[in-house]
Amino acid sequence: MSFDMNWAGQSGGLTVEIRARVEAPETFRKLDAFSLKEIAGATGLSLAACSRIRAGAKVPHPRHWQALRKLADS
Repeated sequence: MSFDMNWAGQSGGLTVEIRARVEAPETFRKLDAFSLKEIAGATGLSLAACSRIRAGAKVPHPRHWQALRKLADS
């Protein structure tokens, strides 16, 4: 079984992008209120990646969602 097939089985077959839009839409909308440095500090991601996430052009890996939720709710 390939890695992608294994992940799809564990995630119920939903892509990360769909899961983000269903499970955490409010979190991602609230990121506009935070600087790129704040988002990067919470996630450990680069400023460039945080810029794409905040702009809605990139969906972060689910491992970063908890940190983003905590930041958004602060």
